[in-house]
Amino acid sequence: CMLCVVYVHVFAEYPIFSGIPLFANDYIMSFFMPAFFIFSGILIKKSAWKDFRTKKSKSLLRPLIVFYCLGFLSSLFLSKASNVALHNEFSWFSFFNIFLSKTFSNGALWFLLALFWGLALFQFFLHISSVFKRAAFAMTILAIFLAWKIFLPFRMPMYIDSGIYSWIYLYVGLRIRPLLTYMKYSRILMILSFVLSALFVFFFRENKSSMMTAMYNGNLVLSLLTGIIGAI
Repeated sequence: CMLCVVYVHVFAEYPIFSGIPLFANDYIMSFFMPAFFIFSGILIKKSAWKDFRTKKSKSLLRPLIVFYCLGFLSSLFLSKASNVALHNEFSWFSFFNIFLSKTFSNGALWFLLALFWGLALFQFFLHISSVFKRAAFAMTILAIFLAWKIFLPFRMPMYIDSGIYSWIYLYVGLRIRPLLTYMKYSRILMILSFVLSALFVFFFRENKSSMMTAMYNGNLVLSLLTGIIGAI
């Protein structure tokens, strides 16, 4: 997964330099982030809220704060250098971009917030004992997410919408975990998912352009299908 992330940020946006066909770029881009969340779902365990807050604050929120501030200070320093052109023009108000889910100086840190929100929702989900209440909780969260995406033209603050989106992948990871304990079924699952995800990417790319177009233009169904199947 880490190698896929590096590849996407180095080559996928400039496929002419990578020498790799556009389809291969799209295939990797369709699942390189969902895979992180699905693997987290496979490894997730129910824990007490106090333990969850302590552990995730140290492993997710603390690095987020530290590197967010370092990224902002780096942008400030580079903006003063006359021979450096920043991707986004520096502004003091850009420090608050993360609260508005806007692009900021160290953009990759969105993943830490999304994973934190997703894991928090999932821990709440795991603490619900009734199957009916679990289903009701899941449907409510998804309904809020879809209503926001459809009727409101702006994103949820602090990447909460990305956290809800990641919660879907976390749930998929939890559901497929029992299958991975049987080598026979895991091999079949891997082969089928490889073929299906490749077919989805090949036939449902929008104008045969990058899968990122589908994801960022709101094609949630296509993004989920390719992300889940490809990550498996």
